[in-house]
Amino acid sequence: MDGGMIGQFAPVILQYLGQQGVGGSLLQSLSGIWGISADTGIGSWI
Repeated sequence: MDGGMIGQFAPVILQYLGQQGVGGSLLQSLSGIWGISADTGIGSWI
């Protein structure tokens, strides 16, 4: 998967994990690894 595709799917994956009760610190770590910033809406559910 190239970087552009990761950028499309990572927010969806992170949102799903957050809804399943995964801890905010792990979600923040994953978002950092995948290069997704909080301004994509992720911060609203972490």
